[in-house]
Amino acid sequence: MPALEHKLKEVFGYDTFRPHQREIADAFLAGRDTLAVLPTGAGKSLCYQLPPLHLNQVAMSEEMKALIPILAERRARKGPRSRTRTQNTPRRLGLHITCK
Repeated sequence: MPALEHKLKEVFGYDTFRPHQREIADAFLAGRDTLAVLPTGAGKSLCYQLPPLHLNQVAMSEEMKALIPILAERRARKGPRSRTRTQNTPRRLGLHITCK
């Protein structure tokens, strides 16, 4: 079993890719800029989650990037005591997350 399919099974529990998922993941792994337009429920999330997992990296979707300023503003309004236990989880795991 190829490595990407093994990670697909290990992490997500799927035996095979849905149509176009493998091609999108391969393009990402090859470092090519890729625009993937798929219908709702076609597995777009897996396309950007699986390749970084395969490379032992972290990915952040555009949806999550958009939430960061909203959450930061909310925390600023509540003050420093609003911190949660999971706030420093990436740092504790040794991950460095940047948004470009």
